Amino acid sequence: MSNEISNARRVTVTIKGKGDKADPWAVFYGSPAEIREDLIGYFGLDSYSTEQHTLHELVQLAAKIASGAPMPAGMQASASGDSEAEAEARAMKLLKDELGARPVGESTTAEDVWASASSSPADPPWPTDDKPVVNPMLARIDACASVEALKKLWAENQAAFADGSLMDAYKAKGRALKAAA
Repeated sequence: MSNEISNARRVTVTIKGKGDKADPWAVFYGSPAEIREDLIGYFGLDSYSTEQHTLHELVQLAAKIASGAPMPAGMQASASGDSEAEAEARAMKLLKDELGARPVGESTTAEDVWASASSSPADPPWPTDDKPVVNPMLARIDACASVEALKKLWAENQAAFADGSLMDAYKAKGRALKAAA
Protein backbone atom coordinates (compact mmCIF):
# COMPACT_ATOMS: atom_id res chain seq x y z
CA MET A 1 0.00 0.00 0.00
CA SER A 2 2.82 2.45 0.81
CA ASN A 3 4.37 1.83 -2.62
CA GLU A 4 1.12 2.82 -4.30
CA ILE A 5 0.94 6.06 -2.32
CA SER A 6 4.57 6.99 -2.93
CA ASN A 7 4.28 6.19 -6.65
CA ALA A 8 1.11 8.30 -6.92
CA ARG A 9 3.04 11.41 -5.72
CA ARG A 10 5.92 10.94 -8.11
CA VAL A 11 6.55 13.27 -11.03
CA THR A 12 7.98 12.62 -14.47
CA VAL A 13 9.76 15.38 -16.36
CA THR A 14 11.04 14.88 -19.90
CA ILE A 15 13.46 17.41 -21.38
CA LYS A 16 13.94 17.14 -25.14
CA GLY A 17 16.87 18.43 -27.15
CA LYS A 18 16.68 20.74 -30.14
CA GLY A 19 13.79 18.84 -31.69
CA ASP A 20 15.71 16.47 -33.93
CA LYS A 21 14.87 12.83 -33.25
CA ALA A 22 18.58 12.07 -32.98
CA ASP A 23 19.00 14.53 -30.09
CA PRO A 24 19.01 12.96 -26.64
CA TRP A 25 16.15 13.22 -24.18
CA ALA A 26 16.54 13.42 -20.44
CA VAL A 27 13.78 11.89 -18.31
CA PHE A 28 13.60 12.54 -14.58
CA TYR A 29 11.40 10.59 -12.13
CA GLY A 30 10.78 11.34 -8.48
CA SER A 31 9.31 13.77 -6.01
CA PRO A 32 9.43 17.49 -6.84
CA ALA A 33 12.44 17.91 -4.54
CA GLU A 34 14.24 15.01 -6.23
CA ILE A 35 13.43 16.36 -9.69
CA ARG A 36 14.77 19.79 -8.68
CA GLU A 37 17.99 18.28 -7.40
CA ASP A 38 18.38 16.11 -10.52
CA LEU A 39 17.77 19.04 -12.91
CA ILE A 40 20.31 21.22 -11.10
CA GLY A 41 22.91 18.46 -11.20
CA TYR A 42 22.20 17.28 -14.76
CA PHE A 43 22.28 20.76 -16.34
CA GLY A 44 25.09 22.05 -14.12
CA LEU A 45 23.06 24.86 -12.59
CA ASP A 46 23.99 26.81 -9.50
CA SER A 47 21.68 25.66 -6.71
CA TYR A 48 21.90 29.04 -4.94
CA SER A 49 20.69 31.03 -7.97
CA THR A 50 17.88 28.55 -8.68
CA GLU A 51 16.69 28.48 -5.08
CA GLN A 52 13.97 31.10 -5.64
CA HIS A 53 12.64 29.48 -8.82
CA THR A 54 9.64 27.19 -8.81
CA LEU A 55 10.04 23.69 -10.19
CA HIS A 56 8.05 24.75 -13.25
CA GLU A 57 10.44 27.66 -13.90
CA LEU A 58 13.40 25.35 -13.40
CA VAL A 59 11.97 22.87 -15.94
CA GLN A 60 11.47 25.72 -18.43
CA LEU A 61 15.04 26.86 -17.88
CA ALA A 62 16.32 23.32 -18.41
CA ALA A 63 14.27 23.01 -21.62
CA LYS A 64 15.79 26.25 -22.93
CA ILE A 65 19.30 25.04 -22.15
CA ALA A 66 18.62 21.65 -23.78
CA SER A 67 17.36 23.37 -26.92
CA GLY A 68 20.65 25.24 -27.27
CA ALA A 69 19.67 28.60 -25.77
CA PRO A 70 22.46 30.28 -23.77
CA MET A 71 22.42 29.77 -20.03
CA PRO A 72 21.46 32.97 -18.13
CA ALA A 73 24.29 34.73 -16.31
CA GLY A 74 24.75 33.59 -12.74
CA MET A 75 22.98 30.26 -13.28
CA GLN A 76 26.09 28.23 -14.10
CA ALA A 77 27.23 25.85 -11.41
CA SER A 78 30.58 26.07 -9.79
CA ALA A 79 32.92 23.13 -10.08
CA SER A 80 32.62 20.97 -7.00
CA GLY A 81 36.38 20.94 -6.45
CA ASP A 82 36.66 24.73 -6.17
CA SER A 83 38.08 26.15 -3.00
CA GLU A 84 36.25 28.78 -0.95
CA ALA A 85 38.65 31.46 -2.23
CA GLU A 86 37.93 30.52 -5.86
CA ALA A 87 34.17 30.58 -5.22
CA GLU A 88 34.49 34.01 -3.58
CA ALA A 89 36.57 35.30 -6.50
CA ARG A 90 33.88 34.09 -8.95
CA ALA A 91 31.16 35.73 -6.85
CA MET A 92 33.11 39.01 -6.74
CA LYS A 93 33.63 38.91 -10.51
CA LEU A 94 29.89 38.43 -10.98
CA LEU A 95 29.14 41.36 -8.65
CA LYS A 96 31.62 43.57 -10.50
CA ASP A 97 30.48 42.58 -14.00
CA GLU A 98 26.71 42.45 -13.42
CA LEU A 99 26.21 45.12 -10.78
CA GLY A 100 29.26 47.36 -11.02
CA ALA A 101 30.02 46.72 -7.34
CA ARG A 102 33.46 47.40 -5.88
CA PRO A 103 34.93 46.38 -2.51
CA VAL A 104 35.38 49.20 -0.01
CA GLY A 105 39.17 49.02 -0.05
CA GLU A 106 39.48 48.88 -3.85
CA SER A 107 40.77 52.08 -5.44
CA THR A 108 38.47 53.94 -7.79
CA THR A 109 39.31 55.44 -11.15
CA ALA A 110 39.24 59.12 -12.07
CA GLU A 111 36.09 58.47 -14.13
CA ASP A 112 34.18 57.46 -10.99
CA VAL A 113 31.65 60.18 -10.22
CA TRP A 114 31.30 59.20 -6.57
CA ALA A 115 35.05 59.30 -6.00
CA SER A 116 35.20 62.95 -7.01
CA ALA A 117 32.13 63.96 -5.01
CA SER A 118 32.71 65.83 -1.78
CA SER A 119 32.10 63.89 1.41
CA SER A 120 30.85 66.99 3.22
CA PRO A 121 27.04 67.14 3.43
CA ALA A 122 27.24 70.95 3.53
CA ASP A 123 28.93 71.02 0.14
CA PRO A 124 26.76 69.14 -2.43
CA PRO A 125 28.21 68.57 -5.91
CA TRP A 126 25.31 70.45 -7.58
CA PRO A 127 24.71 74.23 -7.57
CA THR A 128 22.42 75.47 -4.83
CA ASP A 129 20.67 78.80 -4.35
CA ASP A 130 20.24 80.30 -0.91
CA LYS A 131 16.72 81.49 -1.65
CA PRO A 132 13.98 79.11 -2.81
CA VAL A 133 12.24 79.87 -6.09
CA VAL A 134 8.97 81.69 -5.39
CA ASN A 135 6.26 82.41 -7.95
CA PRO A 136 6.29 86.22 -8.48
CA MET A 137 2.49 86.17 -8.78
CA LEU A 138 2.30 85.34 -5.05
CA ALA A 139 3.98 88.67 -4.24
CA ARG A 140 1.54 90.50 -6.53
CA ILE A 141 -1.43 88.83 -4.78
CA ASP A 142 -0.01 89.81 -1.39
CA ALA A 143 0.49 93.41 -2.57
CA CYS A 144 -3.21 93.89 -3.43
CA ALA A 145 -4.76 96.35 -0.92
CA SER A 146 -8.41 95.91 -1.92
CA VAL A 147 -10.83 93.29 -3.22
CA GLU A 148 -11.17 95.31 -6.45
CA ALA A 149 -7.39 95.29 -7.02
CA LEU A 150 -7.37 91.54 -6.39
CA LYS A 151 -10.19 90.98 -8.92
CA LYS A 152 -8.35 93.12 -11.49
CA LEU A 153 -5.15 91.06 -10.99
CA TRP A 154 -7.14 87.87 -11.55
CA ALA A 155 -8.81 89.26 -14.72
CA GLU A 156 -5.45 90.26 -16.21
CA ASN A 157 -3.69 86.97 -15.38
CA GLN A 158 -6.32 84.22 -15.61
CA ALA A 159 -3.95 81.69 -17.19
CA ALA A 160 -1.55 81.95 -14.23
CA PHE A 161 -4.36 81.13 -11.82
CA ALA A 162 -4.71 77.64 -13.31
CA ASP A 163 -2.02 76.77 -10.72
CA GLY A 164 -3.90 75.50 -7.67
CA SER A 165 -1.50 77.09 -5.17
CA LEU A 166 -2.02 80.52 -6.74
CA MET A 167 -5.78 80.10 -6.66
CA ASP A 168 -5.60 79.14 -2.98
CA ALA A 169 -3.50 82.22 -2.21
CA TYR A 170 -5.96 84.38 -4.21
CA LYS A 171 -8.95 83.06 -2.23
CA ALA A 172 -7.16 83.46 1.10
CA LYS A 173 -6.22 87.05 0.29
CA GLY A 174 -9.81 87.79 -0.80
CA ARG A 175 -11.17 86.44 2.51
CA ALA A 176 -8.61 88.46 4.48
CA LEU A 177 -9.48 91.67 2.59
CA LYS A 178 -13.24 91.12 3.11
CA ALA A 179 -12.70 90.46 6.83
CA ALA A 180 -10.60 93.61 7.18
CA ALA A 181 -13.21 95.81 5.41
